[in-house]
Amino acid sequence: MRNFGFYIFVVILLGALGSSCLYFVYLPAPSGPPVHFILPDGWQGKFKLALNKAGGIQIDLKNDCYTYRIPEIGVLRVKSFAPFKQWHGITMAFEGGVSIPDELHPGRLPDTVAFHVLSTTGSGEHWYMIGTEDERKAAYEEKTWDWKVGNVAHDTEAESEGLGEPLSDVQGG
Repeated sequence: MRNFGFYIFVVILLGALGSSCLYFVYLPAPSGPPVHFILPDGWQGKFKLALNKAGGIQIDLKNDCYTYRIPEIGVLRVKSFAPFKQWHGITMAFEGGVSIPDELHPGRLPDTVAFHVLSTTGSGEHWYMIGTEDERKAAYEEKTWDWKVGNVAHDTEAESEGLGEPLSDVQGG
């Protein structure tokens, strides 16, 4: 009977250790400041952030948010992807202030134009798009982004080939 106390002690100790381990394993990662994309009014299609440590622009934290203003060409060269290296929320809007729903927006219908993440690999480029679910699937299946570009700065119009563009009045934008 004197071993009964020892077994109770061991069970309590193991329970405490197990609870502690679960706490640290499932402890939520610290959240970083949100990222906000601003796109040209009516933009629909792909756009990207390209890492260019020498010639890219520095995106600083302002009003507790990192804001990325995507130019008409659809390519924004940045010095760093640091804001993306920790968990962060993402919001997006057109230049005129109209919000763009994201792909996870509750109740979003498949034909709703929304923000989609295409690729955020270590290739030196982050690819996104504004479009419907079918357009996202087509872009993903085509793999029209170049996985091998890396940290190269592109200064030509050809860089924007195959990217999105603002919708004209004829196209409904």
